[in-house]
Amino acid sequence: MNVDSALIFGDSPIVQDIQNNLLVIAAILGALGVIFTALWKTAKAASNIYQRFMDFFDDWNGVEARPNHDATLGIPARMHNMELRQLAMAEQHENNGGTSLRDAVDRIEHNSQAIQRLLIDHLEDGTDLMNIGVENDKRLYEALEEAGIKVPYHEVQQESLRLTAEALAEARGVGKKLPLDDPKADN
Repeated sequence: MNVDSALIFGDSPIVQDIQNNLLVIAAILGALGVIFTALWKTAKAASNIYQRFMDFFDDWNGVEARPNHDATLGIPARMHNMELRQLAMAEQHENNGGTSLRDAVDRIEHNSQAIQRLLIDHLEDGTDLMNIGVENDKRLYEALEEAGIKVPYHEVQQESLRLTAEALAEARGVGKKLPLDDPKADN
């Protein structure tokens, strides 16, 4: 068999045409691969953007219930619900005859002012009673000294407190309440 050396080594014009055609085909296939890859990435990015828009529109318009998923209200419906709740809360800040939070706060304020007035009156009365007790202790101490009985002043105070406590217990009676202690007691 006699093979032409031009065919083996590619010196013939036919082999060169085939080689050139193969190179062109390879270049075209490579270019198509690059173009396809670029188109694929662009399509994927466009799909992601499209999906984000669809998610936004679903959030805006709401979604009906489907298996394993609850219905979701759209943004306008949610805003409307928030406005209704805000109006209901605003109504609680106005007096309405006794059932609003404002009425409750006003009652608490009124009661605390009344309690404050009673406490101040009580403290003023207590201060007066304490002053009377101190004056009585001094008079008793001075009377004991004039009689020649030497007793330390603090013992006079302790005895005065004991006598006062006994008088209060006697006035109250054992286990009995004074009418002042019972708000339901008739005057």
